[in-house]
Amino acid sequence: MNTGRSHGILWCRSACLLYNEGRFLSLRVLRWIEKEAFMNAAWGYAGMALAVASLPFKHWTNYEAQITRHTIEDAAWQGRGRLRIALVSDFHDGDGIWSGRALARLVRKEQVDLICITGDLFTPDRDGCEALAFLDDVCEWRPIYFVTGNHDEGMPEAALLKERIGRVFGVHVLDNRKVRVRVKEGWVEIFGVRDRTAYASEDAWLWEVQQLLTEAAPPEEDYRILLCHRPEQTALFDQLRQHLVLSGHAHGGQWRLGRRGVYAPGQGVLPHYTRGIYKRRKKAPYRLAVSSGFAVDPLIPRLGNRPELVILDIVAPER
Repeated sequence: MNTGRSHGILWCRSACLLYNEGRFLSLRVLRWIEKEAFMNAAWGYAGMALAVASLPFKHWTNYEAQITRHTIEDAAWQGRGRLRIALVSDFHDGDGIWSGRALARLVRKEQVDLICITGDLFTPDRDGCEALAFLDDVCEWRPIYFVTGNHDEGMPEAALLKERIGRVFGVHVLDNRKVRVRVKEGWVEIFGVRDRTAYASEDAWLWEVQQLLTEAAPPEEDYRILLCHRPEQTALFDQLRQHLVLSGHAHGGQWRLGRRGVYAPGQGVLPHYTRGIYKRRKKAPYRLAVSSGFAVDPLIPRLGNRPELVILDIVAPER
């Protein structure tokens, strides 16, 4: 092996280690390099450039989960003290990286009142063990409210899976239905929207959801929360009577450019709703909280976009 070739392989191996600890370039790239018979001294320089370029990628592809905290002042909340909600989204059964029990420990440390899962807890290409481990560790501790995402609806025997997590773990599966619960001397209404992939068309999905609009108005003292996997459905949200919408699906826009994401499914390039709190509607305003979730695609790494557990504190304004 000539010197240029050996130097190229050495530097490219270094790049793989620097680039998110070799998680994405890994052996596939190295095998391709080593098979190239025409590798010469130029590969040494190319490998060096790749290793140097990988240094900032090590920072930008930091996949250590972070806890993002938001405090929302809302006079509609009439309970005692703060209402704390854990927003979990797009776990994708751990994506081969996350432990369900580790996520449960993060949630339990926050002493939340409600756990809201806004879809894609499961994914069809995995067996569901990490997602079930998470539910098992938190189900007897706090109530869990769940709506499906596109990955959940794509699971084999999705209906049976939803029935099982409801029966075994006590999860409230909100397929276009709502529940009313008492929390800290206040009333909370939680309404869940089933993901549209369960329907033949978007029109059929909207028609079923909109039937709920004809129901009697909820009591004025209720704090109303809507769970919907897809944050881009703002036209629907604007018709409902919620105070807070919780969502995910956008994966933070995958790559972050300042405060903007680059791409999100359902929104396309430079999407608007990717991560954070958005205030909607001038008359009877509400907040839309979007989590970037935990999803990791080995072919399209997240850049400047750490996975997150979102903690929301709802507090009444000081009187």
